[in-house]
Amino acid sequence: MLEGLHDIDWASMRHAYGPAEEVPAILIGLCSADEKEREGALDDYYGAVHHQGDIYPCTVATLPFLFALAADPATPDRAAIIGLLVNIGEVAIEWHRGDHETTPEIREAAAAMRERSAMFVGFAAHEDFGIREAAIPALGLFVDDARSALRLLRERLEAEQDAEVLMSVLHTMSTLALRLPAAAEEAAARFTEVTADRSFGPAVRFAALTEHVRGALDEIGDGIVPAAVALLDELSPRSEPSDGQSPPETVAAFEGRRGHSPVSRPLASLHHSLGERTGERAELLTAQLRSPDPRLRFDGIRDTGDFVRSWRGDHSALIALLAEQLASGDALAAAAAETLARSHPIAEPAREALAAFVDGRRQIHGAEAWHAADPDRRTAYRESVRALARLGDTRAVPALLDAIDTGQDTRTAVQASRFLPQAADRLAPRVCEYLRGIDLAGPHPNSEANPALFALGALGDPAALPTIAEVLTAAIRLEQWPVVRSALASSRRFGAAAPDALDDIRPLTSAPDQGVVQGAIEVIWTRTGDPAEVLPRLATLLDSDDSFTMIGAADVLAEIGPAAASSLPRLRTLLSHRYEWVRVHAAAAMWAIGGENETDVVLDVLCRAWEQNLATGNHVTECLDRMGTAAGPAVPMVRAELALARRSGRFGGIEHDEALQRTCRAIARRFG
Repeated sequence: MLEGLHDIDWASMRHAYGPAEEVPAILIGLCSADEKEREGALDDYYGAVHHQGDIYPCTVATLPFLFALAADPATPDRAAIIGLLVNIGEVAIEWHRGDHETTPEIREAAAAMRERSAMFVGFAAHEDFGIREAAIPALGLFVDDARSALRLLRERLEAEQDAEVLMSVLHTMSTLALRLPAAAEEAAARFTEVTADRSFGPAVRFAALTEHVRGALDEIGDGIVPAAVALLDELSPRSEPSDGQSPPETVAAFEGRRGHSPVSRPLASLHHSLGERTGERAELLTAQLRSPDPRLRFDGIRDTGDFVRSWRGDHSALIALLAEQLASGDALAAAAAETLARSHPIAEPAREALAAFVDGRRQIHGAEAWHAADPDRRTAYRESVRALARLGDTRAVPALLDAIDTGQDTRTAVQASRFLPQAADRLAPRVCEYLRGIDLAGPHPNSEANPALFALGALGDPAALPTIAEVLTAAIRLEQWPVVRSALASSRRFGAAAPDALDDIRPLTSAPDQGVVQGAIEVIWTRTGDPAEVLPRLATLLDSDDSFTMIGAADVLAEIGPAAASSLPRLRTLLSHRYEWVRVHAAAAMWAIGGENETDVVLDVLCRAWEQNLATGNHVTECLDRMGTAAGPAVPMVRAELALARRSGRFGGIEHDEALQRTCRAIARRFG
């Protein structure tokens, strides 16, 4: 099977982590008689040779050996090898047929799969269940004769009994129809037949409905969600079976063990297909979150999180339904709490439920609730505390103090404390104590020190300044530059009123770390308010070849304003920089310094950058807002942004998008 393996110069090729010289050992491991060795080899292959779906020259070089292993009946666990081949082929085919730039390796892998399509056809009808299951997706990916592929899939639809395999057949048929339009009409007819055929279980019929939607959403009309909800209702156990016992998988979910529903993947696919039809998606999500089946609610939590993070609208009803899951088993409560913590800008409807959950668990378990042995129970409590803190609710404070005192995952509690400046008198002393206990001489002190320094800056308690100064001095001595940067940023948050420590900070403007240099200049400006001292140093930073350094310097120049007029010529040259973020920050600084005289050029740069990269939207609109009526020509873009259904702004997340919408609405109101 592996003849000629050592004749290949593997060391001349690379994979995700360097030279591919260990590939022969991986391939030998894949056919080992030892199960653990095979599993380890498969993990190594996915982790390096096919890392995150990438296809390297060494990946292509392994294909003949993988085909040989898959074809040989003596190979242990052939299904895993076939699944690996299908995975490689799927990536290659999708890239090859898309609008992406493809590499020779991707094209070669795609061609190899098509050349071996007959082999996959044989595997898809194999007597071994695992081999059939692994090979069925290949019928939709690699077979180029639509009629032949449809015939094979019909045979599998009639012959298979397992619901998971039947759903895979349907998904494969949908993939085929999307790839080969000649298969679309018959595939749609099959989906309609299966959806209506009650000899199939509700999970299979639900999958047929979603696969039909995947390829023909506009043709199906408005009855999609009611039909889907009806099938979900069939899936849900609403009464005890005649023997008085609930299905084991349902019991497991109620007992708190995480478990997705049988239609987890079709549900995710249906949401993807519905896209911006947000009203229908909210209706479907409501049905999921209200289902008596905890597995469907578990999927509903996942799908709701994806939905509210990606789409705008009033999500208060869905947030309230998420909050109700806190009263369910630990697995559901943990998933709901995680989602609510990530959705904090819109999580207000969950406030009281979160507070009640945190208080209830703390009343029962005390400080032990923070480090409960059960991972779901622990996560449910910690994430609820974090979500409550993100809402600025001081009812999270006792739990955070408990957590800091226990020393168990203290960093999470310290990070959450920064959202509660109104409780700084209670939180800051504990955070200071935690910070003083960190060994700055250790290998990675910044992973612990930086969150604490950030929290102290956000809490704003002047009593923390001596601790920050102490850490800054120690970090400078040890040349722990990431900690120095964080200490400078934290001390700057206290403004000009902070005690003078400039004798320690001024020398840092010559530090070997550009981030430290920038941080020191920022503190000097904040403390002195003297442009003359910082402008020459900022001019040097503007000439850096590091984009982030240039951006930071431009931001400080914007703070200085008209007194930084000497920087305008250099900022003007940055308006043609290759990186749009540099252009945006330079333009914002030019407006802050030059005012209306720079209106035309600033607007042009901002609007072009925003059009090029939506992630710049927050910074662009903040500058437009500061420009007042001078931003008039950009108002059509602002109104167009507000009309979008999908979230936008930096990282496309909830927090940045909600801020972007607020700024856009303020600009739009100004112009009537």
